[in-house]
Amino acid sequence: MQVLQAEELADEIILEEERTEREALEKEINRVTQEIGKSRCIIDNYIPNEALMMIESNMIFNHDTSGWSLQYKDFSGNHLKQSYPYCQGPRNYVRLTPIIYYLTNPLT
Repeated sequence: MQVLQAEELADEIILEEERTEREALEKEINRVTQEIGKSRCIIDNYIPNEALMMIESNMIFNHDTSGWSLQYKDFSGNHLKQSYPYCQGPRNYVRLTPIIYYLTNPLT
């Protein structure tokens, strides 16, 4: 009788852990979905299609890190912001100027 109760208690604990994990995963899925939607909205409204196509054509997936990287990222606006004053303009497309130049005129 006690063995049966102990097994039922263990089953309840396992079910509760699974439910908690499932809820955490659902929350994470919702967070990631919202983040993707936010990024998509920014991309659709602030990055010209031509620039987006150039950027996407220079993206590389790294299987070792399971992440994406951009060729010539050393020439991107985030890296050039301090050395190129025209990258600090109020308009987002101004910040794309250095990376678009280097994507269309590669060094190699």
